[in-house]
Amino acid sequence: MNFIKDNTFDYGYKKSLDLLFEKGEEVSPRGLKTLELSPFAFTLKNPLTRLIQNPSRNVNLGLNVVEFLNIIGGDNRVSIFDGLSENIKKFSDDGVTFRGGYGPRLRNDKIDQFNLVINKLKSDEFSRQAIMTIFDPYVDYIETKDVPCTINFHFLLRNNKLNMNVYMRSNDAILGHVIDIFVFTMIQELIANELDVELGEYNHFVGSFHLYERDFEKAHKIINDVNFSPLEMPKMEGKKVDAYDCYYQVTPHTDFRFLNNNYWNDLAISVNYQKLLKINKKQIDINKLNNKIYKQYFERKLWQEN
Repeated sequence: MNFIKDNTFDYGYKKSLDLLFEKGEEVSPRGLKTLELSPFAFTLKNPLTRLIQNPSRNVNLGLNVVEFLNIIGGDNRVSIFDGLSENIKKFSDDGVTFRGGYGPRLRNDKIDQFNLVINKLKSDEFSRQAIMTIFDPYVDYIETKDVPCTINFHFLLRNNKLNMNVYMRSNDAILGHVIDIFVFTMIQELIANELDVELGEYNHFVGSFHLYERDFEKAHKIINDVNFSPLEMPKMEGKKVDAYDCYYQVTPHTDFRFLNNNYWNDLAISVNYQKLLKINKKQIDINKLNNKIYKQYFERKLWQEN
C-alpha cells in the first residue's frame, strides 16, 4: 500500500506527488504514458486545510465551490460552470449535462442519499452502514466520456467526530485530486454540522492514482514551490439548509444575492470574483471578503494576472 498522511493538504499533496515519482509504475491507458500508484491512500487529518495555497498548482476556487454546490443540489448541468472553466465541457457527452454527474446520483426525486446517511447516523451513531454510492453498474458500463471516478462515500461517527472514507477507481493527481479533496471534505463537514458533531479525518483510497507525462513538469514545480503559507478555511456555519440556499443563488448565473452569513457570503463572492478575473478585474474588492484565506487567494490571483 502506498500511503501518505498529513495534517495539512498542501504538504500532503506535495508528498503524494513525490511518491508518484519515487514509486510510480509506468502504464499507458489509451496510449497515454502515466506514472501510477496502485493502490494509493491519503489521510488528511485536518480537512479545513482543503484549499491548496501552492501557487504552482493554481487552483480554481470558484469552480471548486460550484462543484460542491452542484453535488448537494442534485444538479448535473454543464452551464453551471459557465465563466469558470472552458475545459470542463470536454467531459460531457452532449455539452448539456454530465452523464456521470454525482449530484443526481446522490439526490433525486426517488432517493436522497444525504438524508439517508444523516438519518442512519442519527439513529445509530456507531453504524457502519452510512454509505453513499455513486458508480452504478446498470448504467456505467458503456462507451462515454463521463464514467464516475468515485465509487462511494462511507461515513463513520466515532468519538463524536465524523470521519469520511472515499473510494475511487481512478484519480488524476493534477486535475481531479485537488478538486475532489476540496469538494468531498466540504460534504463531510456539511453532514458533520447536520449531526452536530466535530469534523474528523478524511481518508482517500484510490485504485489508480496517476500522473500523466504531460503534467510531469508541473508536478515538479508544485513539489519544489515553497512560496506559500497553508491556511485553514473557516468552520462551516449553519446546517445543510444554508448550503442549499447558497446553491439556489448560484444557479441563475448572475450576481448572487448575498446571504446574511459570513461563511456562505464569502463563497458566493468568491465565485463571482473568479468569473471577474477574466473580464473585469477592477471590480474585485477583496475587502468585501471576511476571511483571510479568500483575501490571500484573490491577492495572489490578481498579482498573477498582472
